[in-house]
Amino acid sequence: MKTRADWIFLLAIMVLAIALGVVGFRIVASTNQDIDAYDQGAYLGMAQSMKTDLLPARTDGTRNPLFPWLVTRFYDPDSPDFFAAGKRLNVLLAVMGVLLIGLAAKGRLGSLASWNLAAVSGLGSLLPISTFFGAEVLFYLFFTGMWVAALDHIRRPRVVTGLILGVFSGLAYLAKPSTGPFLAAFAGFVILLILIKKLWRNPPAWFLVPDWRTSSAILGLIAALGSYFVIISPRLDSAQRTYGNAFYSLPSFWFWADNWKVCVEKYANCTEYGLSKIPPEEWPTAGNYFRRNSPTVAWERLMGGTLIKIQQLVIPDGRLPWKAENRNKPKRMLLPGRGWYLVLFGMLAVVMIAMAKGKPLTDPGGITGLAFGAGVFCLFTFAYGWYHVIGPGPRFVMMFYIPLCWLFFASASASAQAHGSARFLTIFHSLLALALGWRVGDLLLNTNFEKISHAF
Repeated sequence: MKTRADWIFLLAIMVLAIALGVVGFRIVASTNQDIDAYDQGAYLGMAQSMKTDLLPARTDGTRNPLFPWLVTRFYDPDSPDFFAAGKRLNVLLAVMGVLLIGLAAKGRLGSLASWNLAAVSGLGSLLPISTFFGAEVLFYLFFTGMWVAALDHIRRPRVVTGLILGVFSGLAYLAKPSTGPFLAAFAGFVILLILIKKLWRNPPAWFLVPDWRTSSAILGLIAALGSYFVIISPRLDSAQRTYGNAFYSLPSFWFWADNWKVCVEKYANCTEYGLSKIPPEEWPTAGNYFRRNSPTVAWERLMGGTLIKIQQLVIPDGRLPWKAENRNKPKRMLLPGRGWYLVLFGMLAVVMIAMAKGKPLTDPGGITGLAFGAGVFCLFTFAYGWYHVIGPGPRFVMMFYIPLCWLFFASASASAQAHGSARFLTIFHSLLALALGWRVGDLLLNTNFEKISHAF
């Protein structure tokens, strides 16, 4: 039975969602009016060709089909208003995502922290990119679901968590082909834990929960991989028939190119037929890359790009707010300093863990999920850092914004429970809610928005 506090939370989260929807529709009407020749134009062309497709299956080799297929279910791709309608649909998806995140987190974090998580997710990640005609909103939401399900399964494996992970992974892959490394890392990590469990009969509780079952881990992994491949099978079949490779994706080839210009001029077609027109020593492979470039060049590319990706996550617009030359410049972000919020939340988690004398890390299974999350974040950050010379935008690394906020909030909440007093955390979330509520109100009153490239 719902309490008065539950009804207040539902009302607050509904008000937040409605307010963000109003702001999103205003931004759609005033920014990003021109269809570029790259991602937005490509997605528009895909949508127009998928009007009669029963399933999201076709790819253009770079982009996956879920977003253009979904848009054509609601709007006529031949309509002159289709581009704006697709952005409005993304705003609605972002608003639904805010609601789902808040409701899903409430049982774990409590009302105040869940409202804050929903607010920073909407203002800092979902709403800004929703005004871009692309698949990022869907991908960010499904990737967050993957993240939470994977951490739950690693901590306490069950078939249902594996199944949920597989479903989210499959949907995320249909949105953007960036889930393979995550699922591979998850499978490898679970197999490693299974081997440790077999060799180390009685691991300490802080490493694995006492009832951590190998059979459940294996069945959950099978459920994850099985549901994943079932969901993506139409796309695999279409790519196999079109390109001769079920997992064909141009970015996987571009990963080993020297720069974007080379991709456009030489690697626009990396099917077997397309590569046959290029000498084998020029194919986009790891071996050929390192034959062309010294280890020093490769290292500089990796570390230089990685530092930029971290900056894009923490300082997305490249501005340091305390510098005098930046104080009076117009802000183009819905949540100014949104990256610094992420740093603040991380510091909060560290402080709360310290106050609890590290107990959350030594709770049953506490360290394994943290190790997996840190490993996956490093893996993707380095990969996107390497890819920066090909795809320099912040849209890639921003996939981690909501999952990291979720992880930091959850760690702080667990620490507060372990410490026996939640007063400090309640004060923090109360002040944060006031700041976020003030920002939402300011956005509702300020109807002028600076033109934003890729909504960032």
